[in-house]
Amino acid sequence: MATDGNAAGSGKSKVRWEEPGAAVAFRVERRAAWLSIRFGYGKPRTWRQLVVRDPEGRMRYTHLDVIEPGAALLHRDPYWTSPTAVAGDIVPGEWTIEFVRSVPGEFELEWEIGDGEPPEDIVTRDEERDVWSEGEGAGSQAALNRYDWSACRGAPERRWYRGDLHGHTTLSDGRLSPREMTRQAEAKRLDFFFVTEHNVWPGSWPRGLPLVIPGIEFTSFGKGDWNALGLREWIDGWGTGSDDGGMHSQEGQNRLMEEAAARGAVRTLNHPLAGRFAWRYPDTPLACIDLLELWNSPTRTSTHALTERTMELWNWLWNDGYRIPGVGGSDTHLRPDESYEEGCPPDSIGDPVTCVLADRLSPEAIVDGLRAGRVYVTRGPELQVAIRAGGSKFAFGDDLTEALDGGSGDVKVRCELTVAGAAGKRLRVIENGGVVETKEIASDPYRYETAFSWEGRDYVWRRFEIRDADDRLLAFTNPVSRGAKRHSLRTWGQLLEQAGIVLD
Repeated sequence: MATDGNAAGSGKSKVRWEEPGAAVAFRVERRAAWLSIRFGYGKPRTWRQLVVRDPEGRMRYTHLDVIEPGAALLHRDPYWTSPTAVAGDIVPGEWTIEFVRSVPGEFELEWEIGDGEPPEDIVTRDEERDVWSEGEGAGSQAALNRYDWSACRGAPERRWYRGDLHGHTTLSDGRLSPREMTRQAEAKRLDFFFVTEHNVWPGSWPRGLPLVIPGIEFTSFGKGDWNALGLREWIDGWGTGSDDGGMHSQEGQNRLMEEAAARGAVRTLNHPLAGRFAWRYPDTPLACIDLLELWNSPTRTSTHALTERTMELWNWLWNDGYRIPGVGGSDTHLRPDESYEEGCPPDSIGDPVTCVLADRLSPEAIVDGLRAGRVYVTRGPELQVAIRAGGSKFAFGDDLTEALDGGSGDVKVRCELTVAGAAGKRLRVIENGGVVETKEIASDPYRYETAFSWEGRDYVWRRFEIRDADDRLLAFTNPVSRGAKRHSLRTWGQLLEQAGIVLD
């Protein structure tokens, strides 16, 4: 459906659609420096989503109608361009607005093009941000052509980097702006965090001390969500350009996961057992899950029981031979002085902290560390580990098979674990899903040393947990392991059935 327009380069329309797949088109008659659009749905917070494409089919803007106002500026100057838009020339021809989560409703649109000063009531020029996507080099899928995936923050150093894999700002449904989120991450001493807005794709981000790594949360609104961390270009999650229905269908979800992996992302299944947010696509191949979010939003009273169920499910995965790393995510939506429930701690980025072992603080190194499982997750305790096998040194997440089977004759695994900030708590040692040892943490720091043999074990894994006196989780590590096991399970539904889990 086209809008009314004029030769001066502006127009407006009001439409109502009744069927999915609706779109609005407007025609730009000449090349311009900027395009402003103002739009609305007749009521606030509709949770409707739209995508703007230019006449060359390039994705230029995404919007979720929750917090962000219904207005955007697309400009050839990236510092004038709205955060979820792609900078570049305004090319002549038919522009299209697709309603990617279409439900019956009305839509009002006003648009204008120009070459002089743009309307400052939409966005002000901001040079204090990093541009990720710009111009024709971004292609049809808003590739992050200005983002440097190999850039290292500071001098290269192999250590545990503190970060958060899951959070939301005002660009989707969070209470903090991107700049406020970045400042809060600084205050929490985070080295990095991932951007994971609901189906929204930022083209820039405010500068700050933490490394900010692009990503997206593919949110189905009712059947489960997953993060694509380190994604290098936008993917149409709603399937407007395909026949499989995108996130509306099992076939579409499988395709999206495959496409995300092909575009460099690690795929995290988020809060997979969390009631109405649980993962409800039973034919999802387990091979498509790179990470499992075990610990989500721990300030809620329901989180303890939910985390325990998810960790039991994680044991089932590992016992079936799937070395899928476990991670955490604050899934923060609130301001740091706000809580989800009265009497509970405030919600904040970095609770829990996901620590990643890497040789440097760069996007590629952090993504590679996550993929390898060199991860521990904590709400306070800090861990250092040295694991030795076959004359080599390892860390959480490593496969010791080659070292133990390499013919050195030394089949012992030696582990030195140092725990800081957990005096009076308990260290629990888990092997193949069962508790094999519990230690009282009597000092700060506390040093735990052990040596054990896995000789004759075809497949075995071991990890650590820190818990308080009430058995509440304070930290967990990813396993070290030996050997391989032929999978008996292939899909998410088979895993749930095997574990005896029925989703609420």
